[in-house]
Amino acid sequence: MIFSDAAKPEKVEERATNCLLKVAISGARLQDRLQDIVTPFGESKFSLSCVRNLGIADRQSVTDWLNSSLLTLDVEPQGINVTLITFNLKRKLMTYVSKVICSAIMVPILLSAIPSAQSKQMARSWTKPLVATTGFNADCTKPVFDLPAPLPAGLSFDFVGLFNQFAPADGPERDALALQAGDCDERGDEFVATTVNQRFIQANNFPDADSRMKNRKTNEVAKIFAPNGARTFFAPSSVSSAPFPLANSQPSKAMTLDEFRGVGGNMSLKCRADGTAKAVIHLRGYSPNEVLTVWAIWLTTLPGRSQLAPLPLPFGGIPNTIVPNKRGFARFERELNYCPMDVQEDGSRLMFLDVATHLDGDAYGATPAATSSIVTVIPNPNDPQTAFTTALSVGTVALNRGAIPMTASLKQGSD
Repeated sequence: MIFSDAAKPEKVEERATNCLLKVAISGARLQDRLQDIVTPFGESKFSLSCVRNLGIADRQSVTDWLNSSLLTLDVEPQGINVTLITFNLKRKLMTYVSKVICSAIMVPILLSAIPSAQSKQMARSWTKPLVATTGFNADCTKPVFDLPAPLPAGLSFDFVGLFNQFAPADGPERDALALQAGDCDERGDEFVATTVNQRFIQANNFPDADSRMKNRKTNEVAKIFAPNGARTFFAPSSVSSAPFPLANSQPSKAMTLDEFRGVGGNMSLKCRADGTAKAVIHLRGYSPNEVLTVWAIWLTTLPGRSQLAPLPLPFGGIPNTIVPNKRGFARFERELNYCPMDVQEDGSRLMFLDVATHLDGDAYGATPAATSSIVTVIPNPNDPQTAFTTALSVGTVALNRGAIPMTASLKQGSD
């Protein structure tokens, strides 16, 4: 380690203090200013170019002026994290052609004077990919993320099936074909269809849907047509005329498994030093005029319960609805008062984001689907005798179609 013994300690302190005062004017803003001039090359090591060309007498003087200057800026030492900073100190010796470069000095300094290390730290940024899904943490039966304890790491539920051309018109045998592990690779050209995951509804004590709501292609689901909320099955290829028949918006075509899974995109997330965050999601590969909602899947303690459980909540508040343009692109932006990548003060953590598609064109406020709602469906609006009642089970009108990892990690091989 090489130092110039010609440097005067008082000059070192003066220049060092001035340098740090340019970096920050208060302890609360120190991290913001550091973030602007540091280059990370490790989880907790940074190179700070501000402190170059300083004459350094000895290692102790470096430690003294760093701690002195930082403490002068009201950085309180109690209850805060200690982070290592690498200072690259260079001194050009004019009498020599070559430069004598001081060795990097590892100096423990107090960076943060905040009560919560999670909510207020140096600004951080992430880019997260959107991956295809066919259900909750599922892609053709395979878990997409490793979920944190106490959840089973491979907990997953598929909410779509494959169209069963041999299914009866009604009765308990009417249903789509359940997805199998190899279907995403081998049966991508077949149509997806509505179904109800029995494991899911039994685990959550949700009612089952009438079988006539199952095994319907994505352009054949029941939609509201009357002021009382009654639904009917719109003709898949209907074209709007004045004033009837009621029609699906165009283009309206059934999706194959490859098309359903052919979505992509990413989220840019920036968590600021003051604990707030900005999230921008770009989506592609969706259908024009498709109604989408974005959900934060939290692992949290539900009111009245003691154990942690998954809970879907609207990401960034209500409304959380977006509609892709004619090219299938969509953009979703939200300001947040928390960093989604941090475990919150009550122990809650945001595992991943889900993008839901609402084939019936309806969003349901603060819940992804009205799973316990009983609605009336009239297949032939001109014949009330065709009416039946049913639950809107997940998989009959609302489906998962893409997810973004947050604190949960992608399983190896998922993309």
